[in-house]
Amino acid sequence: MRYVGPTLGYLLASYTLKQYINADVTPNFGLDDSRWIGAWHLGWIPLAVVEFIMAIAMAFFPRTLPREAIRRQNSQIYSKPKKHTSIDDFMKTVKRLFNNRILMFNTFSTTFYIFGLMGYWIFMPKYIETQFRKTAADASVITGTVGLACTAIGIISSGAIVSRLKPRPKYLAFWNLVTEAVDVLGTIMFAFIGCQKDDMHGSVGLDGSWLLNSTCNSQCACSPTIPYTPVCSEDGSQMYFSACHAGCLESGYINGSNVFQNCSCVPGSGVATPGPCPVDCATQFYIFLALLSFMKFLSSTGRAGNTIIQYRSVAPEDKSVSIAFTEISLCAITFIPSPVLFGIIVDASCQVWGYTCGEKGNCLLYYGQDLRYSLNFTSAAFLFIGFLLDVGVFCNVDKLKIYDDEDTNQELEETTKQGKDKTNQILLLDNKGLNGSNGKISEE
Repeated sequence: MRYVGPTLGYLLASYTLKQYINADVTPNFGLDDSRWIGAWHLGWIPLAVVEFIMAIAMAFFPRTLPREAIRRQNSQIYSKPKKHTSIDDFMKTVKRLFNNRILMFNTFSTTFYIFGLMGYWIFMPKYIETQFRKTAADASVITGTVGLACTAIGIISSGAIVSRLKPRPKYLAFWNLVTEAVDVLGTIMFAFIGCQKDDMHGSVGLDGSWLLNSTCNSQCACSPTIPYTPVCSEDGSQMYFSACHAGCLESGYINGSNVFQNCSCVPGSGVATPGPCPVDCATQFYIFLALLSFMKFLSSTGRAGNTIIQYRSVAPEDKSVSIAFTEISLCAITFIPSPVLFGIIVDASCQVWGYTCGEKGNCLLYYGQDLRYSLNFTSAAFLFIGFLLDVGVFCNVDKLKIYDDEDTNQELEETTKQGKDKTNQILLLDNKGLNGSNGKISEE
């Protein structure tokens, strides 16, 4: 159920991003124009109202639900007296956890696996925008409906299969290896799926920045504060930062369409059209979408087994500390550094930065190929580390008991064995008593 929230959130974001940020202005460009800024802030208003209503509804719930109260009462009746814990007990618990190979391998495997996926979780809408020329609204819909829906279906189906078939832990660990291997290979394949790069007119400076001014537009003296308003050559082969950078001296209409004429940087006719050059990469996008859906579904099917192994690998009295250790590992190794690392990778792939009031703003154009390579290969590297750590889980998980009926059967066997031992002791005592009685009778 927790995937319903993000899905609805992405759908709401898609709707708000289709509305222009300034409601009093009617822009003369469309959603696919880089100058379009959606009303991203509108989503906070309905979300605040819904959360306020939900908070009021939750306030009417009792502190403890009836069934939970009965369960706690019964557990207090039949449970053993609680032992007083100390620092020494805590250190012994920590030592047991660090000596637990299954827990250590599984925890760090999950940590590096999520690290590798974090780049896509955070930057997936931007990735779809830049690689496949989709609008921000369309990217939000794709991320919310395809990615999260396939993940939810995979988790539900795998949970039902595991609860019904109850496969051995060795099989669950092996399936995790299969899904992670597919994730590694699929992520590497993503690096080679994308549209052709935007051939922005300009050159690379000594500091690595993209120089937009050249000899062909020197007579225009283009200001560095000119906003990003791309134009494309008439044949669609070359894109320019603006009409000024294309060296255009006139604007007019041809067949009812606005065009720029006498552009000194445009070869041939010297005509440029407003907007970026059109790119047809529908085939690449559908391949990416199909592969993404398959990977999301398949990888989510391994989460049920991974979670079962995680919780069943520790003793009941150590579970709270093991959960805390897992959360600390995820925060320290994954959730804090991962967004920073992938943010640096994305920013390093920027070709043209926008400036507002003389200060650097958002990235206007990315090196598509550089972004694909750096993001996907980095993700694949961390996923592969998680795969190697799961090999350790697979090698140590064979004797792990993960189902309640296994514990029940073991307890029943132990109880039966104890009963047999006691019966044998009673019979032995009876035999000794009978032998003693027979001796006395014979003496008499």
